[in-house]
Amino acid sequence: MTPTDFWTVTNPGNSVQKIATFSAIGEVNWHVLGGVATFLQGHRKVKSSSDQNFDGTPAESFRSSGHYYQWQDSTEIRFAQEIGRFNYTVGAYYFLTWLDSAQRRTLRSNIFSTSAAVNPICATNRNNTTPLCVTGSTFADNVQRAYQTTWSTALFAEGDYSITDQLVLTLGIRQTREHKRSVVAGFTPIQNFGDCTVSHSACRFGPTRTYAASNVSPKVGLSYTISQDHLVFGSVTTGFRSGGYALRGAALTFAPYAAEEVTAYELGSKNDFLGNRLRLNGTVFLNKYKDLQRTVTQQDPQIGIIQSTFNAATATIYGVELEAVANITENWSLNAVYGYVHAQYDSFDGLTNAAGVYTAYAPVSDLKFNRVPDTTAGLSLNYSSPVGDLGRVAARLGASYTSGYFFDDVNTPTNRNGAYTLVDASVAFTSADELWTVQVYGKNLTEEEYAQAGANLGGNGQNFYIGKPMTYGIKLTREF
Repeated sequence: MTPTDFWTVTNPGNSVQKIATFSAIGEVNWHVLGGVATFLQGHRKVKSSSDQNFDGTPAESFRSSGHYYQWQDSTEIRFAQEIGRFNYTVGAYYFLTWLDSAQRRTLRSNIFSTSAAVNPICATNRNNTTPLCVTGSTFADNVQRAYQTTWSTALFAEGDYSITDQLVLTLGIRQTREHKRSVVAGFTPIQNFGDCTVSHSACRFGPTRTYAASNVSPKVGLSYTISQDHLVFGSVTTGFRSGGYALRGAALTFAPYAAEEVTAYELGSKNDFLGNRLRLNGTVFLNKYKDLQRTVTQQDPQIGIIQSTFNAATATIYGVELEAVANITENWSLNAVYGYVHAQYDSFDGLTNAAGVYTAYAPVSDLKFNRVPDTTAGLSLNYSSPVGDLGRVAARLGASYTSGYFFDDVNTPTNRNGAYTLVDASVAFTSADELWTVQVYGKNLTEEEYAQAGANLGGNGQNFYIGKPMTYGIKLTREF
């Protein structure tokens, strides 16, 4: 039911989203014991509500609404010092957050027909001139709610030791401990959706589950300054993505998924040429993932087939990043960037349905990561010049290229965004005291048609969140 015009939205009724945020950060630095002690305290609240026609068609076969409330507090204490050839930073971190998430889905059992019925809902596809009409009118409400509390603590240290005036060794380590307490009122074959009232005022929650884990992530790096204008470096770093429970859908009767872990290798070089008029930087990288977290269908011994987050995959990602900056004249400069990423699954469990049928559209080794383009590139021409004693004018004309990518793990052919190029331009004037800036800008000047995200909706088809069309305006900025 794609509209005849790419930029036309055919959602009936209202789609509303309201977001309110509050954040405060305080920082204190104290010069003591020959170094600097830093104390950071942060607080943040987010409250949002939404109601939208999620399927994106006139049929309104999938309406999603809900609310989300979260607050968090964080505290960080660190100390940095330089002693001869050695400089280091040590610290501790504490994080606490609580969230309340509620969702309501209204699903419609649609009956499609190409002939008009009484008060039909019809749409015309861009590739099909025959209207497709929806005559069904059966709705079902699915309501779910979840609470989660998370505590996290960490100790960390990193130091640089100058072995010689040119060779520097970097060593770092971070030890993290996490605890989560989660509870969900959701569907299982026994409870089904309906554990909550439509208003979420009454819910029958499943069992409360806890998750606890720790992780130690070391880092080692070397950098060598060949000369004032040339540097080479390399590093091996480990990291993790937190484990826990998926809070959408089923009550928490199954085991939590574990942390996702990565070992990252990087080798690069930074170079200046022609008296700093030309800069060339390059990096190659290799990332090895294990226990990769993906949403798949699995068998649970208590409640049968469920779709949730599991440690389903291992993967290898490698690529290259290049950057060039050329100062053509005192006023003109040219910037260029290029990136290539090869993201490949080494294994991927859970890509079969209950009947044992393989559901992906390619073998595991050929599957593309969702929302990861192979190639990205950018080119911009920049101009900057003083305007007497009044201030400075700056102008930019740039283009960015993104190759095609899929929006799902199984690489559905129709759930893919093709390659696109965005062209932007701007002219800005900044006052001499750098307090005021006025900018005239234009984005997507060629009106490239692309999507920012997409989703499969089962029997209700799929949707795309289209990128912005040509956008232009004036922005005034005041610095305080």
